Amino acid sequence: MKTVAAYTFPAVTRTGETLPARPLCDWHPDGCPDADPGRAFFVSVVSGAHWRALTGPYDTHLDALAKVAEAEGLAQRDPRASFYAYGTVQAPSDTRTIFGRL
Repeated sequence: MKTVAAYTFPAVTRTGETLPARPLCDWHPDGCPDADPGRAFFVSVVSGAHWRALTGPYDTHLDALAKVAEAEGLAQRDPRASFYAYGTVQAPSDTRTIFGRL
């Protein structure tokens, strides 16, 4: 699903039903929770069983979600980037990132 800021484009399901654009947090089972004490949200990249924090830290899940597309674009410098998965993760606030905070 393509994202712009923290909103999704309208999507068409397999049955042809059109879902409206809405904030990404509405799709998340926990909404957009705040980070636990000593933790923050990051944009993450996953390859197999391994993950790294690309950007962050962000105070809210919504802030991290809004940066996924931009961080994925930065990761395209790596020729293997199209095979990775991108998303968000809550991790210790001092987690090192590849690109820092966007």
